[in-house]
Amino acid sequence: MKGIKKKFTTALLKNWKTTFPFLEAVPRPSFSPNTNDYFYVHLPMRTGVVCFFVIAFSPKRSGAFTLEVHLARDTDEKTLKTLPVAWECPSTFTPGYYRIARFKDQNIDYFWFLENPNALYDKLVSTDESDTFSILRRPRDNRSWFPATYDAPMPQIIDAAIADLNSQIEQYVLPVLKST
Repeated sequence: MKGIKKKFTTALLKNWKTTFPFLEAVPRPSFSPNTNDYFYVHLPMRTGVVCFFVIAFSPKRSGAFTLEVHLARDTDEKTLKTLPVAWECPSTFTPGYYRIARFKDQNIDYFWFLENPNALYDKLVSTDESDTFSILRRPRDNRSWFPATYDAPMPQIIDAAIADLNSQIEQYVLPVLKST
């Protein structure tokens, strides 16, 4: 997973230099709860508003990540550590941690799966033709992103994930942030 995370964040930074040149990669802020699973980018906004885009890799699902948007009134470490998890879309500026699903009016998190979440299931099914392991299978749905195929080379999967992430940011996140 560390290799995928590094490859993904390197490709993402390179892409964002041209796609979103106003985003600034920043070192891990001191308020970060987990140094291994988070990647921070600062979005400069109007005076008195602090915004971080956070690529949050799942500790439970290898190669899976979501986008969090952290909004605060200042960069004070104590303030940032105590931001509440926000369950509504930020239609007015309210400090908190917002998952991208809140911007999309979804009640379930939106994840990008760089690795096949069904790899274990597929391996077990190949050795047992009964339905014993069906509970392990994660169905594909439109509430998350999956590549067209996991047989593609990882750089191609990463590029497709970045394209979808950028599309989600442009379609759902930036319009809300511009209006807050």
